[in-house]
Amino acid sequence: MLLTEKLQTHPIADLMPSMSEEEYKNLIEDIKVNGLIEPIYLFEGKILDGRHRYRACVELGIEPRFEEYSGNSPVSFVISKNLKRRHLTESQKAALAVELLPYIEKEAKERQIKTGESGGKYGVLGGRGIKKGSVEYNEKISQFNKQDNQDLKDLNRDTDNDSDTSGNGEKPLRGNFPPRGLNRGRSTEIAAKLVDSNQKYVKTAKKLSQQAPEVFEVVKEGKVNIMQAKKIAELPEEVRKSVVEKVKKNENNSKRNSNIGKVIAEAKRFISQKQPDNILLSDDNNFIKVTEKISIVHGDFCEEMEKIPDESISLIFTDPPYSDEHLHVYEKLAFLASKKLKQGGSLITYVGHYALPEVLTSMSKHLRYWWIIALVHNHGARRLHGKFVFVHWKPIIWFVKGGRYNNEMVDDLIKGDKPAKEYHEWAQGLQEAYYYIKNLTEPGELVVDPFAGSGTTLIAASKLGRQAIGFEIDYDRVLSAIKRIKGGDC
Repeated sequence: MLLTEKLQTHPIADLMPSMSEEEYKNLIEDIKVNGLIEPIYLFEGKILDGRHRYRACVELGIEPRFEEYSGNSPVSFVISKNLKRRHLTESQKAALAVELLPYIEKEAKERQIKTGESGGKYGVLGGRGIKKGSVEYNEKISQFNKQDNQDLKDLNRDTDNDSDTSGNGEKPLRGNFPPRGLNRGRSTEIAAKLVDSNQKYVKTAKKLSQQAPEVFEVVKEGKVNIMQAKKIAELPEEVRKSVVEKVKKNENNSKRNSNIGKVIAEAKRFISQKQPDNILLSDDNNFIKVTEKISIVHGDFCEEMEKIPDESISLIFTDPPYSDEHLHVYEKLAFLASKKLKQGGSLITYVGHYALPEVLTSMSKHLRYWWIIALVHNHGARRLHGKFVFVHWKPIIWFVKGGRYNNEMVDDLIKGDKPAKEYHEWAQGLQEAYYYIKNLTEPGELVVDPFAGSGTTLIAASKLGRQAIGFEIDYDRVLSAIKRIKGGDC
């Protein structure tokens, strides 16, 4: 192949970060002195490994030496040749693993086809007639596991930038496998093993790539780590983009973590300082600002909650009606929450025992089920006729958007206090609202109750220094809640 022919880089090769300018200058000097020691590997007519060597040869006018890749796992080959060269952080490895997933899945399908055609390429794992669970089967599995571990060690060993050996006189891996261990498990597990990364990091990075791609990009670049990226992804979209731009401009490697921490803290302060009248228009006739941080909207939450900006709510804590005719509101509530909650925000709602199957199914269409909380009645058990059960507790179901951004440990059993029935016949106690608002949100964050009733959730939020907005369709109850809040309960 002539030097004048312009070669493209294979997409798999492009997944690896580029050399730094300093590393590239060192490579050019090495090729000047020693010539091109390691060939440039081609696959499907493109450069699979050696894009920097090829560029250096073009600049120096040296005719490169090419070798055609003929193995069965170009992904494994590229990783084996480049992983140690790039000195990637653990977070960058996790991001790389995410980008490898489509190629790993493609290779797995191709292997399945070939295995089916050949009658079992991988011995006992391909179906050679050895009974599963037998002594012989278990011995072979043990042998394969030991070989897998060695293969994975070899896969991730160091190789020199321009050497054809691994540093000990042996030829480096050519990707004519992958180890059998890479044929088992889910794709995220395989990708994590391949890049020598933490599987939990890979799963987190995958969520970032789907929910906040701009944050995922700065993880790839090594500008932030996974934990910092999670915090940035929790921010509202506009604020998040601003933080990402500041992170990209941060060139001080020695103080990077400290600087990023300051940028995130500054963004959170900016959000917490927003007043409720920035969230809903104060000239809305249905909007009533009760205190500096507490507001009530008279109207149906299905319509009025649409006015709240997307991804601005940290917690929705509410108590819808339990009757059969009202069960449809749970799905509507979950749908709105999927838009209005921040990434990682929570929706916690009371529900009747009888309705759990239907409600869990309908809400799970829009949010991720997290847990069931048991609220123990303060007045002892009550007899439930028809079911013939003494009921000692009430279920409170917990859903999240994506996954929890707040990792505070919380109890899933709570003893309720005496509800303020004088304000509302269906009122719940203050204790449970206070406890979960305190542990699942930060001061200044927004808490919403779509069925405000007598204002219990709003009062709990106010006591904790949170912003809160309640929605109530019954105007008499709106007035009752305002009276309660202004009467000193806050």
